[in-house]
Amino acid sequence: NVHIHYGSQTGNARCMALSLQNLLTTDPSVTSTTCKTLDSTAKFDAFQEEWSSGSSSLSSSSARIDTHIHVIITSTFLDGGAPSNAQQFRQLIQGAVAQHPARDTSVAGALNGASFCVVGLGDSMWPKFCGFAVELDRMLCKLGGTQLLELQKIDCSPCKESDLGSRQDQFQRWCFGFKEKLEVTTRSRATTSVCGGLDPMELDATLSTSTLEVSVARSSVTSFAKLGQIVILVFPVILVFPIILVNAVILVNAVILVNLVNALIDPGEKK
Repeated sequence: NVHIHYGSQTGNARCMALSLQNLLTTDPSVTSTTCKTLDSTAKFDAFQEEWSSGSSSLSSSSARIDTHIHVIITSTFLDGGAPSNAQQFRQLIQGAVAQHPARDTSVAGALNGASFCVVGLGDSMWPKFCGFAVELDRMLCKLGGTQLLELQKIDCSPCKESDLGSRQDQFQRWCFGFKEKLEVTTRSRATTSVCGGLDPMELDATLSTSTLEVSVARSSVTSFAKLGQIVILVFPVILVFPIILVNAVILVNAVILVNLVNALIDPGEKK
């Protein structure tokens, strides 16, 4: 499940968020997507339900961590400020960081290891380029979140468009990288789920049984290979032997016949 959160002042970040949601609808590794403003989860209860693994509606924290990924796409208003529909969310996160100081940065923090990535839109002509996105990325890490991808800064400055491409080009490149990361994460989760239900002793026993089965299979293959070599060597002999035997019988009969003919011929005629 991919949760897309956006903060947008002029609509660019919102358009990118909707574009990402549309792109993920055809991704087989994604079961569902949501797309909403950052301020929609600015209330603590809504934030807990959306972000934290401690919600009572969840059976286990690992289920939340493994299956929920949060993507923040946000612009920066002026020099480092939050856009209008993300200011309440900023205040909430700042308050959460105050309750969870920097020394508490383990996955047992407020977000409990929830996977996230941040995409910031800004103008590199401002001193605090993508300042709000940088701030969010840093605070979510302090609260115990886990970066799925490093912070991506998209430069919307017209002066840099020739070097980096348009903001759409930069965002499209990021989307490709994000989808590749999702595929890797999905394969890793599938592998983990196969072995996740076994305790260490059961896993060792399973691996030992598998090793024994492989050894038996290899022995069987080796035996069949040797048998095949013997058949290849013996088969021509078996095939040629009757021909040799028939020829020998014919030769013997021919010699006997010649002797009989010689014996019947008159000695005078032989002279």
